[in-house]
Amino acid sequence: MIDVGTVFQVMHAGWNDIFDAVLYSAYKTMTVSLLIMDRPFYRFLKQKGRDVSGVILL
Repeated sequence: MIDVGTVFQVMHAGWNDIFDAVLYSAYKTMTVSLLIMDRPFYRFLKQKGRDVSGVILL
């Protein structure tokens, strides 16, 4: 399940990759960890104060 509001918030905050935003939204609505290799996206989420407690950067 994807929360369109979360996708909008991430995109509105300045991130330009909709696929990353959708992936993050899916992570937020489900109770599973998110594995990513995109260091700039991880830094962006942290900078914007988004929850990254379940995000695992590879």
